[in-house]
This record gives sequence, C-alpha cells and structure tokens, in this order.
Amino acid sequence: MTEEELLAALKKNRFRLEPTAIALRITRPSLYMLIDKSTHLRKAKDIPRDELLKLNDELAGDIDAMAERLEVSSRGLYLRLRDIQRTQ
Repeated sequence: MTEEELLAALKKNRFRLEPTAIALRITRPSLYMLIDKSTHLRKAKDIPRDELLKLNDELAGDIDAMAERLEVSSRGLYLRLRDIQRTQ
C-alpha cells in the first residue's frame, strides 16, 4: 500500500482508525505500524502544544473537528490533550 492510498483512506474515514482499518481490510495494529512508518503523516504527539491549544479554543474542544483539521487520529489527539491538561 502506498502512502497516498493510506492517506486517502484516512481522509475518507475522517482520521478515525477503526473504520480506516476495516476499509483497508487490515488490523488496527497494522494500521498503527503503517502510520508510524509514514514520513508524510503527523501524529498527535508531534503537534506543538501551542498549536493544539489554539485549535482547541477555536473549535470549542471538538476533538473530531480538530483531528480532521490536523489530519491525526482523534484518539491520539484526545490522549495528547489530556496529557497537556494534566501538566498545566
């Protein structure tokens, strides 16, 4: 699978990992491996804190909208925001 195909599947499924894995007919752990290997996809853990907090305010905490805009997993984004809030 090419990175372009992976990105297209993620976009089609709004960066939700379970539906993307199902659409690609692979397991979620396999999808995680493909994302980790990708040089073109960002992960929530890589997004700067200030960028996340600004977008969180702009979108009133709507994790799904934020994930779609940032092109990252909503679950990963949720976990990243939770970690940021714990350290404030």
